[in-house]
Amino acid sequence: YYSLLVAEEALGGEGFLKVDSDLVFRPAVLARMLSAEADLCIACDTSVDLGEEEMKLQANDQGIITGCSKLLDPAGCIGESIGMEKISAQLFPTLFDELRAMDAEDFTDAYYEDAYHRLGQRGGYDIRGVDVTGLPWSEIDDQADLDRANELFTA
Repeated sequence: YYSLLVAEEALGGEGFLKVDSDLVFRPAVLARMLSAEADLCIACDTSVDLGEEEMKLQANDQGIITGCSKLLDPAGCIGESIGMEKISAQLFPTLFDELRAMDAEDFTDAYYEDAYHRLGQRGGYDIRGVDVTGLPWSEIDDQADLDRANELFTA
C-alpha cells in the first residue's frame, strides 16, 4: 500500500488507473476497464479456482464489492482481482485518507487492496468488479507463471 500512498502528490487528485507491475494483458482488458464507471473499478476474473493465494472479491446482492482480501473464504467470493483498478477523482481523497490511516496504524504487511477492503466493509461507495473473464491476462510471480504467459500470448 505504501508505494501507492507515496504516489499521491504525483497523481494530483485526478482519477487514475493502477496496474500491478507483474501483470500482462491484452488491450481488451484495458479497454473494458477504461469504459467502466464506478468510484472504484476492480478487474475481476470469475473463472479462477480460488484458493489462499488469490486476492479474492466479495460482493453483495447489488453487485457492490464489500470485500477484497486474500483472507476471504473462497466459497463466498465472486472471483479474483487481477491487479488492475480504476480509481475515480471522487474517491481519490477518501482512498488516500484510508491509506494514510493504514500507515498511521503501522500496517507494514498490508496490501493496497486492504484499503479497498476497508472501504467496501464501511459501505457507501460504488465499488464494482469489472468482469474480464475470458480476456487474456496473467500475473508473473515465478518461472511457471512466465511459461504460462508465454504460451498464452504466443498462441
